[in-house]
Amino acid sequence: MYAAIDGTGSAYLGHDPDPVVELVGSGDSVRLVVDIERSDSPVIEVSAVELRRLLDGVGRDLAGFLALAAGRARRNLPDHADEPANARGNEIRPEGIPAE
Repeated sequence: MYAAIDGTGSAYLGHDPDPVVELVGSGDSVRLVVDIERSDSPVIEVSAVELRRLLDGVGRDLAGFLALAAGRARRNLPDHADEPANARGNEIRPEGIPAE
């Protein structure tokens, strides 16, 4: 997502519908389109600075959740304790949050 905001790449947001991230104007704003294939698709427009702030917060929250889940797994399911930690290296790990 950060690459899309910076204008250096694109963001994969899933599949059907076809969501996209578009830079608006000089890149100060970002348009999030739910389904680019539909002319009546819902659209959210937000400043690039605000979207970065929101994404950073999501990343911190997710890292915190995964740390709690790993601790709980170590205490209650020791045979599966590595699974929450491994999730940080998979699809749910936000950009900018290092895999440990």
